[in-house]
Amino acid sequence: MNKETIDWILDIVDVNDIDEFPEELKNNREFILRLAARESCALFFASEELKNNRDFVLEAVNLNGWVLKFASEELKNDREIVLAAVRQNCYALYYASKQLRNDREVVLAAISTDGGAFEYASEQLKNDPEIIELAKKST
Repeated sequence: MNKETIDWILDIVDVNDIDEFPEELKNNREFILRLAARESCALFFASEELKNNRDFVLEAVNLNGWVLKFASEELKNDREIVLAAVRQNCYALYYASKQLRNDREVVLAAISTDGGAFEYASEQLKNDPEIIELAKKST
């Protein structure tokens, strides 16, 4: 499928109707990536194959950190993917695994953009003086 066709489909489609699209589109890497740039729910409509494809999900979260919500549980625990997601949208920390919400570097990356992401950090890191200070400065 060429770029023009993908653009045409994305221009006329209502995102609520995408679940009725043929599997060919749900498994079309370029279509789902272009949708991810526009809609945080893009991975919801993606095939299981794409949702579990590490390289694909990494590319998608670089376009829209919120798509982490619909990534596989395994990939929500992938440090590189979660770091990319929170750098793109700090609030993606909410969808990170419990383990990564307790990862100092991941939390620092999120709150350096917006201190509001502090609420999604682990309880342990919410008591870390450096993290508290950075969250206050970034709010």
